[in-house]
Amino acid sequence: MLDLRQLRIEFRRGEGLPVAQPWFQVRLHADSPPFTGTVESAWFVDDLHALRAALTGLAAAEDEVTFTVGGHRAAELTLTGGPSGDVVWCTVRLTPNGDDPYPALALLAYEESGRLVARLDGLDHLLEGLPGDARRR
Repeated sequence: MLDLRQLRIEFRRGEGLPVAQPWFQVRLHADSPPFTGTVESAWFVDDLHALRAALTGLAAAEDEVTFTVGGHRAAELTLTGGPSGDVVWCTVRLTPNGDDPYPALALLAYEESGRLVARLDGLDHLLEGLPGDARRR
């Protein structure tokens, strides 16, 4: 759903666990040498809506903004950024567990705003495919 040079986020519908609401297996791939790795976790529909809001908010920001996606016992992604000429600067902080701030990976990226929202159609399609009650959570 997000594919930047230093950070890629992918997810798919979760299955097999007795959870009352739809959940998604999420993989957050960080590639910011010398620190590179993948955090695997689970997010819910609210987290996917928060990711969409974060990416569109960063792409359209006129001043510095901060968004947090996930958290609690799931992976937490905090994005802070704003405009810098023709690009958006963005600091990314990723921790595998929002209840514990460590270990954490932090990186700085500069991206075109269009790249931040380039793949949101896939996220929208996934959210539209959910049952009506789950989509609105």
